[in-house]
Amino acid sequence: MSWLHAAIEIFKKDLRIERRSGQIVPTTFVFALLVVVMCAFAFDLNRGTAASAGAGALWIAICFSGVMAISRSYMLERELGAWSGLLLTPASRTGFYLGKLLGLFTFLLLVAVMLLPILELFFHVPFFARLHWVAPVLLLGILGFCAAGALFGAMIVRTSVRDLVLGVVMLPLVSPVLILCTKALQAALSADGFAPVMSYLRLVIVVDILFLAIGIWLFDALMED
Repeated sequence: MSWLHAAIEIFKKDLRIERRSGQIVPTTFVFALLVVVMCAFAFDLNRGTAASAGAGALWIAICFSGVMAISRSYMLERELGAWSGLLLTPASRTGFYLGKLLGLFTFLLLVAVMLLPILELFFHVPFFARLHWVAPVLLLGILGFCAAGALFGAMIVRTSVRDLVLGVVMLPLVSPVLILCTKALQAALSADGFAPVMSYLRLVIVVDILFLAIGIWLFDALMED
C-alpha cells in the first residue's frame, strides 16, 4: 500500500469514527468556547487592544483544545485495539502519519471556524471582513500544530503519562508557530497591510515544513519502539 493510499484510508477511518462517536470535535469545541469566554471577560478590551486580545484568545483556545484532540484521537486507537493492527500491516508508516495529521487538522479547523463568530461577537474584531488574511493564518498555523501533534501523539499511545508528554514536551516546541500566528492574526485584524502579515506567514511556512519533515522522518521509529 502506497503512502498516499494509507494516508487517505487512515483519514477516512478517523472521520468515520468521529461521525459515529462525536468524541473529539464537540468536546474540543466546548473546551475552546470556555477558554474564549473566559478570555473575553478577563481582558480589558478597548479599540486599541481588541485585535491583540482576539488573536491571542483564538490561539490559546486552539492550543489547549488541540492537546485534548490529539490525546483523544490517539487514545481511541488504543482503546479500540486499532494500534496493534496498524503495526501489523505492511502499509507505509508515512501514510499513517499523514492520515492522522489530516484528521487532526480537519477537527481543529472545524473548531476554529465555529469559534470565529463567537470571537467576533465578544471581541468586536472583523474576523469575517478580513477573512482573506485570517484564513491563511488559520490554515498554516493549525497545519504546523497538527504536524507536531501527529508525531507526539504516537509517543503517548503506550504511556500512562500522555498528558504530561503533550503538555511538557510538545507545547514548548510548537510555541514558535503559536506566537507567529498570533502576531500574524493581530496584524491581519489591525489592517496593518500586506507586508506585516506576509512576513509572519513566511516564517510559519518554514516552521511547518520543518515539523512535517521531522514527523515523516521520526514517525516510523516511534511506531516500532
